[in-house]
Amino acid sequence: MPSLPPAPHCAGQPLQVFPALLPVERQSPSVYPFGRWPLPAAGVMFTTPLSFVSVTMSPIAPGHVLIMPRSNVARLTDLPPLELADMAQVAQHVARVFERRLPVNAFSFAIQDGAAAGQTVSCVHMHLLPRKGRSVAAAEEGPAVDNRTAALASADPPPSGATAVASSSSETQHTALDPSKRIVKSRAEQAVEAREYAGWLQEAGVPDFLRSQPGLQLETL
Repeated sequence: MPSLPPAPHCAGQPLQVFPALLPVERQSPSVYPFGRWPLPAAGVMFTTPLSFVSVTMSPIAPGHVLIMPRSNVARLTDLPPLELADMAQVAQHVARVFERRLPVNAFSFAIQDGAAAGQTVSCVHMHLLPRKGRSVAAAEEGPAVDNRTAALASADPPPSGATAVASSSSETQHTALDPSKRIVKSRAEQAVEAREYAGWLQEAGVPDFLRSQPGLQLETL
């Protein structure tokens, strides 16, 4: 599948910042590229001229989303500086909104860059994973390494299935790999989740880093 070019910075072609809230006939494009896999627009909850945010079909925990550049390149080292900066600002914005909406107090931001790092879809993407409880560092000081690190390394499943689910203990909310409890959300379920998150982001308003872009016309509904 060809890469989706960055949205133009011109008033004649408005940017749909909250596509999950738009009627299907007004969602453009109908799919977003994720390596060679098409992601339906209904699962995309936020876009910028350079990046977009999608729910995942196999979330590790509530609020687990993917942040991707529109250029659909395979490696972080291939990503132009402006797109890398935009992806980071989007991650920051989504995390701020989610921390106000979810019972969490921390986030993991993970990028598997290359097959040896656990990347199974050849497209740069960042996992944003809400957390609650003691820090990863504190959990890893004990005799056994907390399995959250291993879970993040495996948080990048192929679109055909999921490998991670959420679990909890009295000390911390963390992730656990349990093949017997794999969660795979349908497209309809993903669309419902995306609409909820898009609503949160819409209520938060357009972030400053987008408003500062000259000549950009925003369309949210």
